[in-house]
Amino acid sequence: MKIYIDACIAIYLIENHHEYGQLLERQFDAAINKGHEICISPLVKLECVVKPLKTNDLNLLDSFNVFFNQTTILSIPESIYMTAAELRASYNLKTPDALHIAIASFHGCDELWTNDNRLRGAFSKAINIFN
Repeated sequence: MKIYIDACIAIYLIENHHEYGQLLERQFDAAINKGHEICISPLVKLECVVKPLKTNDLNLLDSFNVFFNQTTILSIPESIYMTAAELRASYNLKTPDALHIAIASFHGCDELWTNDNRLRGAFSKAINIFN
């Protein structure tokens, strides 16, 4: 199974979010133990590193890079941008959200883990893992 994770999920996991960090660690461990492939995109990387770059937190930046190296990085071919535009037009999504869905769909991901219920309408495999 291929699982695409939204940037918020990676951030909660790596920053050990007070409410979601431990839950996510258990879910990731279970997914990996079952042989599932954890996928991200360059967009996820971009969204994750803004805070550590802004605050010059090299330890946090290193933690993200260690995590990125343990995932499959999915490419973003040009055709994905048109799909994202169609998703934005149809579901009133923000550009990053539409791109995440288009990337996951293009690469045949079985699930998209997020904390954003709005993504469900546009991608039936979007799962708010906190509900």
